[in-house]
Amino acid sequence: MEQKPDGLGKRYVQIGESAPKGGGHFKIGDPYEIEGVRYVPEEDPSYDQRGVASWYGDLFHGRKTANGEIFDMERLSAAHPTLPLPVYVKVTNLDNGLSAVVRVNDRGPFRDGRLIDLSRHTAEVLGFKRSGTANVRVRYLRKASLDGDDTFERDYLSTRGYSQYAGTTDEDGLAEVVVAVGPPGPPAPPPLPDRPDRSSIAVAQAEPEPAPMPTVIRAAAAADAKFAVPEAPQADMATTGAIGSSSPDELQGPMIQAGFFKNEANAQRALSALAGVGPVLVEPIAEQGETYYRVRVGPFVDGITAAAALSDVADAGYRGAKIILQN
Repeated sequence: MEQKPDGLGKRYVQIGESAPKGGGHFKIGDPYEIEGVRYVPEEDPSYDQRGVASWYGDLFHGRKTANGEIFDMERLSAAHPTLPLPVYVKVTNLDNGLSAVVRVNDRGPFRDGRLIDLSRHTAEVLGFKRSGTANVRVRYLRKASLDGDDTFERDYLSTRGYSQYAGTTDEDGLAEVVVAVGPPGPPAPPPLPDRPDRSSIAVAQAEPEPAPMPTVIRAAAAADAKFAVPEAPQADMATTGAIGSSSPDELQGPMIQAGFFKNEANAQRALSALAGVGPVLVEPIAEQGETYYRVRVGPFVDGITAAAALSDVADAGYRGAKIILQN
């Protein structure tokens, strides 16, 4: 690789231009040491850690990542010291509850107390570009394809309910995709300067609260991509026993069963709490003369997307939730 005076390697794509997707190779790598700290890369499907995230952008835009891809600061990507490359992780900002699915394709950050280094756009999505760092939770999801397909990341964002959007453009300047970038708020100051060690100066600034979610949803924003929800007229639980669907027998694909509630008000609270995850179905179930209210989320296109959503349901407080397969 051609080395530049700044020691960061050749810039293949200029700032303001989109980098090609994919093009790298799968890599775990041998153990290595940086500034006295030993790192041991490994495949770890159970990886679930909390720590501090930072972000990087202009200085690294257009340069090769550790697995040979070209870093694009406007995509959802990240650097991690030990996870395989490329893999998907779910990153949740513990300071404001925002989350995103991110493609890990680079190594770093190599700084004490830092867990993961996110692209500039990911920092925008998670609402901490202004402050520079955030307390996050990082959970392994699965390996990512080598072709750079970012449908999984974008579909996840489309179900979050964020109210402000930004799109990427193709080589002709035309809109390519639309993705969520976080809730509205006051104009942000210019981004913090990038540094060779990918560090950012933390500024004590409060991030805006996420926009409130509707109490009843009939279909996710990206129903054609992530969810399979049949069209149905507005339903009334008092007469049909269902919210969000005309009949549970019509549903296809796996669902998440959040729980059974004897109190209808508690079922309604669950519906409101889980509306940001996906379509919510509440239906009364008669059992030995008693009526219970079953709450389910979905259906989902496949088990992978259902598994990713299951962690959101658990985070909302329904830790006994489980995935249910439809007939």
